[in-house]
Amino acid sequence: MRPPMGPLNRHNRLGPTYKYKFFSPPVMTSHPSSKTRLVGESVTFCCSAHGTPQPYLYEWFRNGDVLPNTIVDNSTLILHNLTTSDAGENRCRANSDAGAKYSRPATLTIYGT
Repeated sequence: MRPPMGPLNRHNRLGPTYKYKFFSPPVMTSHPSSKTRLVGESVTFCCSAHGTPQPYLYEWFRNGDVLPNTIVDNSTLILHNLTTSDAGENRCRANSDAGAKYSRPATLTIYGT
């Protein structure tokens, strides 16, 4: 089967037309910032990324482990009623069909008992 014929090429001849789909892995455009909170407070972390195709899934990690129930289609992590066990390094990972990219880590420091 021959490919569809396209416009004249540089030699003034009809040639095949090809469509290419280029992918670029996610690139982080904003990283979460380190925060300090008291026990019982809330905190919000944000990140963003772009690529081709656009990232469709974000995951959040604390100290290298994926946080349960944080696989989301937007890039915001909100933690409520903080305890000292919520302290540590948090980062997000943007996922697309072209790959994945981690953000820089953001440290969450929790004070109180």
